[in-house]
Amino acid sequence: MATSSGYCTLPTTTLLATKCSGAMASSQGRAHPIGDAVSPIRAYAAASPFVVSSVVVGNVQYPEEVAMAVSRKLALTQDLQRKDTEIEIERKERTKREVQAEGIANAMLIIRGS
Repeated sequence: MATSSGYCTLPTTTLLATKCSGAMASSQGRAHPIGDAVSPIRAYAAASPFVVSSVVVGNVQYPEEVAMAVSRKLALTQDLQRKDTEIEIERKERTKREVQAEGIANAMLIIRGS
């Protein structure tokens, strides 16, 4: 697909993504920051007629451990918020019962006083 500058933009291929992700992996099995991805991609495309001007990353797949940790943290945060809400509801109910008891006590004083 030609652009106004005369360059063509092509969709990223699975082969390119596979080659680049392998080149970006460090010896400890961790990926480098995305800024380090441009050089291996340019080196990969150096023998081709294509010029790599930028790299766009989409749909990042995190390791399962990271996804599970984020999921657990979200669930715990929601559970904590739910418990805080329950505590607040109980406080309101207690206050309501106290007001009702005061009203009943005042009514009893009025009845006994007459």
